[in-house]
Amino acid sequence: MTKPVSSRVCRDVGAASELLKLIANANRLAIVCYLMETEAPVSAMEDELGIRQPTLSQQLSELREAGVIEGRRDGKAIVYRVID
Repeated sequence: MTKPVSSRVCRDVGAASELLKLIANANRLAIVCYLMETEAPVSAMEDELGIRQPTLSQQLSELREAGVIEGRRDGKAIVYRVID
């Protein structure tokens, strides 16, 4: 017997709520939207989004810790992308 739809939805509501809280910050939302279109290093995001590097690094750290984005080393730069 399968669980009723309401049980399946309610189980996921908590995770959805946490994600919405995370991206409720305008800077984090801008970062996620930008990274949904392309991979990018911090320098490109700083130029494109107009977010200063210290703020950008702090927001990237929160998104990384939450498992929304990941980074890979490309020479001296870290290139970020949204995790599928």
